[in-house]
Amino acid sequence: ASCLVAGLYNAQDTFSKDENGLYTIMDIVEVPNSLQKDLYSKSIVFFTKKNAPNFESIQSRDDNNSRLIAKTFTNLRTPKIGDTTIFPTWDVNCKDGKCKVIISNITFTHVNRPGELYNLENIPKSWFGKERYISDVQQSIKSSLLMFKEYLEKEESKDW
Repeated sequence: ASCLVAGLYNAQDTFSKDENGLYTIMDIVEVPNSLQKDLYSKSIVFFTKKNAPNFESIQSRDDNNSRLIAKTFTNLRTPKIGDTTIFPTWDVNCKDGKCKVIISNITFTHVNRPGELYNLENIPKSWFGKERYISDVQQSIKSSLLMFKEYLEKEESKDW
C-alpha cells in the first residue's frame, strides 16, 4: 500500500500540456542501486511480456541511449462516455537508478463509433461528461504507471 501512495505522490496529479498542446503525464521512476542497462532491459520486458496484458507494442528502441517508445492500450468504461479504448504513448528513458517516463499523445476509440480515432484534446463538445472522462483517463494512466514502477522495483529471482 505504501508503494501505491508513493507512486501516486511522485507522479503529476493532473495532466499538463506540452509545447504541442497535448495532455502529458511525466514521472521519474527511481530505483536506487539499479544499473541503466538493467532498467532498460526490464522496461523492454514490461512492454512485451504477458504480465502486462494491456500493453501493445514497442514502436522504437534506442539501445545505445536506453530509450524506448511504446504505444499501449487500455479498455476504459466510464459512466457518462461509455466504453472506450485509450492509446497513450510512453517515452521511457533510463539512466542509472531511474527512468524518466513521459506519457502523451493519448488517443482513443469509442465502442459506438468504430473506426473513428479521437485525440484526448479534441473530445467532441457534444459529449456529456468530458471532464470526468479526462479524469478517468488520468487515473487509468496513473495505474499503468504504478504497475511499471512496481515491475522495475521487483527483485529478479535467482531460482530457475
